[in-house]
Amino acid sequence: MPVLRKRIDGEYIIRGLIPGVGKFSTWQVAPEGVTLLRRMGIHPGDEISWTLLRDLRDQGLVYTFGTGLGLETRADAEVPLVPRPDPLPLILSEDEDGWQLRLMLPALPKSYLAAIGREPLDTLEHCSLRVDLNQVVPGSRLWPGKGGTACEVVPHEHPYWVELIGPWPGEWDLTPWTRGADGLRAAGTLFAGSELGGLRLRAGEPILPGASYYLVALDDPVRPLSGTGILPIPVDLNPRELPSHEGWKAWELRVPNAANERVREWCLRIGHPLGEPAWRLDLISPPPLRYSPIGLPIVEVGREVVIAACPPSPLAAAAEGCEVLVERDGCEVARVPIQPGGLQNPSDPAFRAKKPIEDESGKNRHRESLYLALRVTEDGIYRLRAARGRVTPFAFAAE
Repeated sequence: MPVLRKRIDGEYIIRGLIPGVGKFSTWQVAPEGVTLLRRMGIHPGDEISWTLLRDLRDQGLVYTFGTGLGLETRADAEVPLVPRPDPLPLILSEDEDGWQLRLMLPALPKSYLAAIGREPLDTLEHCSLRVDLNQVVPGSRLWPGKGGTACEVVPHEHPYWVELIGPWPGEWDLTPWTRGADGLRAAGTLFAGSELGGLRLRAGEPILPGASYYLVALDDPVRPLSGTGILPIPVDLNPRELPSHEGWKAWELRVPNAANERVREWCLRIGHPLGEPAWRLDLISPPPLRYSPIGLPIVEVGREVVIAACPPSPLAAAAEGCEVLVERDGCEVARVPIQPGGLQNPSDPAFRAKKPIEDESGKNRHRESLYLALRVTEDGIYRLRAARGRVTPFAFAAE
């Protein structure tokens, strides 16, 4: 495992053996990265998970000066910095009764059912999953083409476990369904706002100006929030307190487009730096079949999905590009570099550039936007986020 170290000159580095390569690499840690690691309780001599190291690298908080395998080299794209898939998505949703947490279980691929050579429905009727130790989910709810299932769970600090029950076919790789999810941080966990699907943010993921978020923290008189750096929440974030749920407090936050130093300092205290204005992603076509219970647009498998990448401003578009990471059910499927001149050599042939789209009046929609076209061939939850640069995350479901 990589280890955080402090050099004699006071600078911080992370050094570790890259899995599958057999070589050591050293990453320099930016001051903002050091602050985030301290907020997470990580100090010199402590190990850092590959998932966290990847997230720090994707945000530009660790780098190699081009002397090792890092963000600056294409060889890095072939290095498996994450030897296992990400945890299952944990999502916060709000309704008139308050807020809830849901753990998302992806649907089974059609190829699994075709491979077993017997009646698949009969097989699934005898199989189930135990979610969070006490909730049993029938295997039939993972039927291909149904978009998976959302399991309501209570907020707590310990991990959310998923266990297999019954005679699941041995030829199926069910690791993606049993990887579970980390528990909440008592000192505060951030979720994206409802317009971005309510997905929990990764450790150290930047907070973006102009976006909304949910903050959840343990309401414990023994460990008051006033000592964690959460309270008081700056009034600039327009905090709206939600009803307490199972002993946890929650707020909706709206980040201003132009944040002051007070907001920047508060964001660092809770372990998420304030980012700069980002490229915004919007679904252009096809029209959603409907919306999921958590507000995600649902499109049909087999359709071409067109997404507009709109720069934060014409000036920003001319100055800086980005790279979009596309994930399906938490696993990477493609990386798409976007430059002011257009899409540059997408890593997945399913992606391609699109010409500007015109409305009925003949005028271009999203005048400064670039367009991504993806042929969706498998069901699941797709999430697009920044692998380099600044991109407002976007998610949709396919079934």
